[in-house]
Amino acid sequence: MTDEYVFKGNGYQKEVCKAMYRNGTSIQVIRDYMGYQTDEMVKKHIGLLDEELVKNSMEYYAKMESSLGGSLLMAKYDKMNEKNRQESRRKIERAVEEIHRVSSEGRSLSVSELSQNTGLSKGFFYKNEEVKSVLDEEREKTDQGKLAQIKQEVREKSMEKQVEIYQNEIKKLLEENERLKKENIMLTRKVEKLSMK
Repeated sequence: MTDEYVFKGNGYQKEVCKAMYRNGTSIQVIRDYMGYQTDEMVKKHIGLLDEELVKNSMEYYAKMESSLGGSLLMAKYDKMNEKNRQESRRKIERAVEEIHRVSSEGRSLSVSELSQNTGLSKGFFYKNEEVKSVLDEEREKTDQGKLAQIKQEVREKSMEKQVEIYQNEIKKLLEENERLKKENIMLTRKVEKLSMK
């Protein structure tokens, strides 16, 4: 067993890689720090592989544009790309709207239910960064609300218990007071009898 920390949780690893890359850390340093075998894993986590794919596609269509009919293909590609972006945006908006709606009703944010209500896959709620971020944020708000409610309930129970303790103490004191009054009357009578002798 070593003292070396092992990163767990794929989402956490991705965020660490992205944060380090944004701060100017090289891919090789990130790879060594995270304990990966290859640079590809780092590139995958920071989204470089996706960027390379888009770049290669753009280069391919740029070459096609210079050939016969290439401009038609490029126009078709641009149109298709724009349509995909719009569809993706609509899906994100639908998912976010549903998350806010369910959360505002005070219900539990179940991905299965969200998926069923929107017609989107469960994976979409986990894989899309924007949607996942909204989902996590709303869940955190719900958790904080539940925690505040639990604290309030604990406080109320504690107050109830405290009141019960005080009431028992008052009852004991009243009983003690009654006993002392009776004892005082008896002592007063004894003193009176003694003084008459």
